[in-house]
Amino acid sequence: MSLDLARERVYLEKTKLRYVNLPNILNDAMWDRRARVDGLVGVVLGQIHYWIFMRDGEGVSAARREVGKRAALVPIGEVVRVVERGDDHGHIFYYGMPESQLRAMYASTGALLDAGAALNTADPVDFFFQVRQLQLDGVLELEAPAALHYLVLRGGEVAEAYLAGLPPGLSRGDFLKSLLNAEGWRRCGVRAYAPVSELPAQAGPALVRLYGGLLEQTLALLGAEIGVERAREAVVTALAEAAAQHACLGGLGFEGDRIVGEPVATAPVLTAGVADWFLRALRRAERHGLLSPAEVADAATAPARLALNQQGFLSRLPWPLSV
Repeated sequence: MSLDLARERVYLEKTKLRYVNLPNILNDAMWDRRARVDGLVGVVLGQIHYWIFMRDGEGVSAARREVGKRAALVPIGEVVRVVERGDDHGHIFYYGMPESQLRAMYASTGALLDAGAALNTADPVDFFFQVRQLQLDGVLELEAPAALHYLVLRGGEVAEAYLAGLPPGLSRGDFLKSLLNAEGWRRCGVRAYAPVSELPAQAGPALVRLYGGLLEQTLALLGAEIGVERAREAVVTALAEAAAQHACLGGLGFEGDRIVGEPVATAPVLTAGVADWFLRALRRAERHGLLSPAEVADAATAPARLALNQQGFLSRLPWPLSV
């Protein structure tokens, strides 16, 4: 079941998955300036929709949404794998959208509006009376039977409206009124979200690999100092402790000596989490032997120190490491 979305233009109309090479779409802006556009790549598999938010032609974030449910952030790589499987019943599209609309849609992956629980969503007149009284800023998601509409609220008023499936001969204003009258409102599921001021970019696969390689190197160095079992215990326990403070680490784990998992976080958030994990691992390992955490940190970071410094990782360590 495909839910229609507002768009300014169509770069790729709904097409069967097996006909499309998604990496080519995601990388097109590297070779063609005309591809440096804002928009949304959508993948539809029955009741499940995947979205990749595109900024200047680059995929910056992704979400998974099931019909009737809230959206949740997922790694872009997950969407790529879904498309590579080439489900015979799935299709993909690429729509041009302004960044303001992308921010409104991205808001649906985040926190519900604080006042949302107190709002009477059963009656549109009462609902908008409350919204105006509270002068709320936020994003309304209206899920109609075959479309998703997004309204941006500022000071309790509708400042922007992204309406899907505008009927021929009907103005945007009249269509919006039809959605907000009692009959149209009853046909929609209504959710109110906190607004977002920018479209965050997920940490890319290269950065995830960089940090994975760093911790794998750390595990190997510690194993040589205090033994493989103690080193593994130190690194795994440190991961659990750090993940309690940094949600972005929650999906990471080990298969043998390899770190697996795809964290969904911005680069600064992931950097903070990995730095905490790294330091906890070194301090735990220090209890098991006469090792110098500073020397291990120096050796572990040496192969990629310039890249780590560019991400601000080295500045989070208590030892001065030359670049």
